[in-house]
Amino acid sequence: FQVSANETLIISLESDNADCYFNVVNAEMPYGEALFAGLDEESRRAIVRFPSSGIYLIRPYLREAAAERNEIATYTLLASPVGPVASPSLEEADKIDLAPSGKSDRLIQAY
Repeated sequence: FQVSANETLIISLESDNADCYFNVVNAEMPYGEALFAGLDEESRRAIVRFPSSGIYLIRPYLREAAAERNEIATYTLLASPVGPVASPSLEEADKIDLAPSGKSDRLIQAY
């Protein structure tokens, strides 16, 4: 997906597999440092501010142990832009409804 410099998105992942997480990376450097790295249950929802305009990837993944067991995951990723003035805290972000109900919400991918 494409974003503008300093754009902020709230990104949320819902999955039927507890070992499913996501990373956010610059498409030009997909194996470089992640802007956001999901590592635990607390990181299934993130506020990500993009430092520069460009194309970014949201990469869902399974933890290594789950992948080695050949598990699969069904997931939905939602991304919603946040106003340009101030980014909410994670507590405030939890109060924002990310259900695809209007033009401001973007359904990134669903499987």
